This record gives sequence, structure tokens and C-alpha cells, in this order.
Amino acid sequence: MALTQVGDVIVPDIFTDYLQLESALNSRFLGSGIVATDALLNNLIRGGGATFDVPFWNAIPQGDSTPGGDTTTAITAQKVTAGKQIGVRLERNAAWQAADIVSILAGDDPLGVISRQGGRYWGLDQDKVLIAVAKGILAAEAASRNPETSATEVIWQEGTAGDALGTAPSATDLFSENTIPNAFAATVGDASDAFDTIAMHSIVYHSLTKQNLITFRPFGEQNIELPTFLGKRVIFTDAMPTAADNARTLYTSVMFRSGAIGYGEAPMTMPLEIEREALQGNGAGISTIVSRRQFMFHPGGYRWDSPANAANQSTPNNTILQTSTSWTRVVETKLASMIFIQTNG
Repeated sequence: MALTQVGDVIVPDIFTDYLQLESALNSRFLGSGIVATDALLNNLIRGGGATFDVPFWNAIPQGDSTPGGDTTTAITAQKVTAGKQIGVRLERNAAWQAADIVSILAGDDPLGVISRQGGRYWGLDQDKVLIAVAKGILAAEAASRNPETSATEVIWQEGTAGDALGTAPSATDLFSENTIPNAFAATVGDASDAFDTIAMHSIVYHSLTKQNLITFRPFGEQNIELPTFLGKRVIFTDAMPTAADNARTLYTSVMFRSGAIGYGEAPMTMPLEIEREALQGNGAGISTIVSRRQFMFHPGGYRWDSPANAANQSTPNNTILQTSTSWTRVVETKLASMIFIQTNG
């Protein structure tokens, strides 16, 4: 019986479609409502350039309306002005050798198995990229890179969280049923209805579970039950930001506005390549799959400030994405796409 090789079961165009579908299915964020595919961003990614202007209309100043009268006095017109956000191209590559996938080629559906494994990799990897963007926004806000020049506009610390007191956290330092209302009252106020999803560390999630504060309700056509907290959809992952807080750990949860992250993607010139080295493996041969993607995660209301990339890298890596000098908010607090909540558990 002839040996089934990687190149025999993978048609690049079909496999790339499989990979993108499986990637979305394996991501905690892409299908949550946080990420919104944007035709404008798709078109921008297809063009050239490392960064892209994303124009938007500023909110009309909310002055009082004026009663009319028998007068020659002219009403003062409120100016409608435009603003500019800046997005950045992200390129990512991954390669897998036959040594890692040789066992799955014995399965009944090698194409399906390989695409699921690759899709799982890309789904989790894109989650890491998105979280790196959120970490960068948090760092930028903490450094007062926003219109209000205040570090507290979109960051809320519960109780004495972040104060590094060196004592065990009290109940007021932990995430509770009061935390989100406290955060909303201190940040976006009456714009809080736009925020419908919260991402948190598993430590925080399981603490809320023990308090019987997590409920489940069906989402989507398949009625899959997903966790919610105070009506907000919950995503939990250990990739969420943590920091040492003297004798404590500071956990950062993120409230996301619906569609907070704009997403665009376009195929690379060679999105998939298969290379076979016949002499490797003492003549048994080794196959390598190289997968390439280019996309944009653009946080609404922010500008990419074009810091230098790492050596020999043409687009930002995750370390650059999460640097405070990489982002600046260009909209007022009530239009911010993320609110950061810091607790000790």
C-alpha cells in the first residue's frame, strides 16, 4: 500500500479555508462578539503599507439647543469634525514538521485532523495577539496616553487592589457583584450598556463560581450554554494579565464594548507551503507545512504610534504590541472600547 504523504492530502486553497474556520472555532475571542470583521480593514490589509488610517467622526458637542425668536442674532453652528485612528498590519508564520504529525496521518481523515490541529494553534495564537493588544492599551492608559491625561479614566481598582499593602486581600479587594457597577460608575457612566463581555483570569472566574455568581444561558442558534456574570458574557483564560502586588497577585479583567476590536485579514502571497526533504529521516523523508497569515486587530478609539519593530521582523511582535508607547487613545472616555478592572482575586 502506498504511503500517504502530507502533500497528497493538502490542497493549499482548501486547507487555508479549513484552517481559518478551525482557527475561529478554537479562539475564545473571535466568536464572542468582541471581535467584528470589518470590510474596510480587509481592504486595507489587501493593500500595501505597515500602518493604515482608520477615519471616524467625532461626537457632536452636546450643547443646549436654542429657542427661536424675532431677532437678527444667528445661531452658532456646532462643528462636525473627523478624527483618525491608526491600525497596524500583523504578520504571523508557523511551521510544523512531519515528525509532529506523522501519527495523525494514519487517521481516516488526515486533512481534517491536520486542519484541526493547525486551526487550534492559530486560534490560541490569535487570542495571545489580541490579549497583547489589550495589555498594550492597559499600559498606555496607565501612562496617561489619552485625551484626559489621567491614568484612571478607564482603569478601576477594587478596594485596595494595586496598593501593595503587603497584607492578605480582604473581601473588598476581590471581584464581587459590586465590582462592575463600581467600575462603570467611575469610568463610562451612562455609556455602560454598550459593554457586554468581560474577559478574566481563571482564578477570578472560579472565585465567582464559588460565590454562585456565574450563571449560564444559551447563545447562538445551537443554544450552547456559556457563562455570564450580571448578564455579561464571560471569557476566562490564564493568558489574562497578572502582576505582583507585594504579597498579593493583581488580576486585570477587561470589559469589552460589543465589537470593540475591528478585524481584517487578507491572504498572503503564499499562505501555505509544503516542503519535503527526501533525504532526511535516514531517507524516510520529512515534510514541513508552513502556514502564513496577515491580519489586523484594531482596538476601537486608539492610534498605533509606530514604535520600532524587533530586529529582523517586519511587523510588531506581541512584546511590542503590549508596550505602553505603542498606543494612544484618541476618543473620550465614554467612547473607549475597553474598561480595565483590577482586583486581588
